[in-house]
Amino acid sequence: MKKIVVSAFLLMLTLSVNAQQQKNIEGAIKELSLPDEQANQLRTFVKEKNTKVKEVKDQKLESEDEAEKIKEINTAHFQRVNKLLGKEKMAEFNAYWKK
Repeated sequence: MKKIVVSAFLLMLTLSVNAQQQKNIEGAIKELSLPDEQANQLRTFVKEKNTKVKEVKDQKLESEDEAEKIKEINTAHFQRVNKLLGKEKMAEFNAYWKK
């Protein structure tokens, strides 16, 4: 009986975890119902940001220096995204990541 209860619990837990939406840029694009042009620009921005962050990490800097450079990259990235999306969509974009 214990095995059945434990198995049922594990099955429900697994289904629950799989049902949760994994947040990624594609989910944000879908949630915001962005037109193709904006969606493609946003994808490009994210790829460029990720490339820059990877380059910084590959430099193997001191953790404080690395964090500062990544912060600069993120700040510039979000300025670009904000300009692309505008005030309303940017609020929706931020809300998506906070859910």
